[in-house]
Amino acid sequence: MNIVSKITIALCLLTAPIVSNASYIEGQRYYQQELYTHALNLYLKAAEAGDVKAQVAVAQMYLSGKGLGGLVDVPQALHWFNKASKAQDKVGQYGLGMLYFEGKGVGLDRVEALHILLRSAAQGYAPAQYQVGLMYKKGLGNGINYQKAEHWFTLASQQRHAEAQYQLGLLYEDGSGARQNYKKALQWYKASAEQGYTKAQMSVAFLYYYGLGTEVDESIALHWLQKAANKGVAVAQYNIGILYEGYPARKPNKAAALQWYKVACSNHYARACEAYKKAETSYKRQLEVALSDR
Repeated sequence: MNIVSKITIALCLLTAPIVSNASYIEGQRYYQQELYTHALNLYLKAAEAGDVKAQVAVAQMYLSGKGLGGLVDVPQALHWFNKASKAQDKVGQYGLGMLYFEGKGVGLDRVEALHILLRSAAQGYAPAQYQVGLMYKKGLGNGINYQKAEHWFTLASQQRHAEAQYQLGLLYEDGSGARQNYKKALQWYKASAEQGYTKAQMSVAFLYYYGLGTEVDESIALHWLQKAANKGVAVAQYNIGILYEGYPARKPNKAAALQWYKVACSNHYARACEAYKKAETSYKRQLEVALSDR
């Protein structure tokens, strides 16, 4: 090989990463504009040149069907997640691990899924840390281990992963692994609830209503129920009705109770429908008595 050929090859090797990165950046611009087919073509160009971020992006698009007219291509997603994973990319490892976890494109294999996800979690990727925690909590892949579940949920929670914060709160509330601690449960539920996670909002309301890990405070309980109810959570709407109907420390408000029972009933919550019928009958009787006394 002559000197000119060697120089040409060297220059190609030097410029390849620059070209692939430029294609990836341009792909991102099209993706943000929701021009997914253009984005996919550019991501593919970068991915084939070895850009790991582009390989992950391509895999995610094949898995979602974006840029493909909604048609999902799991084998291609598997191919590109596998390439990124081999390059030790934490997002690629997470994507590959979840395919094994769900049995998409490969046989369902929770043991292998846990093995791959642990590599991603060890690199600090919060979604992987959460998933590993969940697998240890439920015994998926390597048996139940609440201490390991707590460890991984804590790491993800410290990165403000709302679902991990909720799960960590559940561990402390339930006392899984003999570590019940209502104050810590409330701390992590609140952290999750403040990010808008509705299950956590319901749990915060529950702890304040019953005074677990804190003083009883129905006003705060109502505040968090309201947040969940505003998102259409029927059980939250139903519980607001219960609070208004006259539980201790609240002045009964039958009209408000009726309103919330009706809303929850319209969201197909059967207990709310029953409560609405009973409250409506009671409210009508009270009105009749009040009118007859005039």
